[in-house]
Amino acid sequence: MDIDNINNIIMNGIIMRNNGVYRLHIITSVILTFILITLMIFSYSACERKKIKDFTLRDGIAHFCFTYPASYGEPYVELGYAPSTTNVSIRRAPVAESDFPVYLWIRVKEASPESSNAEQEVKSLVILLETNVTNAIDPIFSSFGSIKSCRTIVANIDAYLLVYKAWWQDDFHNTHISTDAIIRNAFFDCDGLIWQISLVSPLENTEEAEAEFDSILQTFRILD
Repeated sequence: MDIDNINNIIMNGIIMRNNGVYRLHIITSVILTFILITLMIFSYSACERKKIKDFTLRDGIAHFCFTYPASYGEPYVELGYAPSTTNVSIRRAPVAESDFPVYLWIRVKEASPESSNAEQEVKSLVILLETNVTNAIDPIFSSFGSIKSCRTIVANIDAYLLVYKAWWQDDFHNTHISTDAIIRNAFFDCDGLIWQISLVSPLENTEEAEAEFDSILQTFRILD
């Protein structure tokens, strides 16, 4: 074997060794990048989870769950039995005492001859609004007004969405703070029950409250 052949074998060995090291470096970089991205995703998910709370109710006539913003307070649950009802209310305290809070309500009741379904509930509420506007003696009732009435989906069920403006007073701890508010309502029927999900928020909080209400509706689930 001559010197040139020996040199070629040595050079080829060096090149193959360098290629192997290069491939190993690429594989290592890909693995590290994948691990880093995974950690970032889990970290982001954990951060996002801190922004929301989970609520589940399995007592009374209505069993359901949903998520809501962590900035809201703890739910207050009231169960009625004559007639059978379920009321859940959650209040988000304002930043300043002079500001208006945000309220979330979930009301569930058995259908009755006076209130047979969600559609009737919506019609009755619209009539009440129109009557208050037409026959208002107190000027505050002139602020009532329908903003949007359409259909939506809640828990894979066809629902009625009614959004309107109204004068609202917060009597929490006798604060008696009043303001023009936006009231968002979703009504639907399920298992012989009439369901109503409502969110009350001040006018200046319209976009944020709308996003929160949409998120609550999207995560709302009826449990067996």
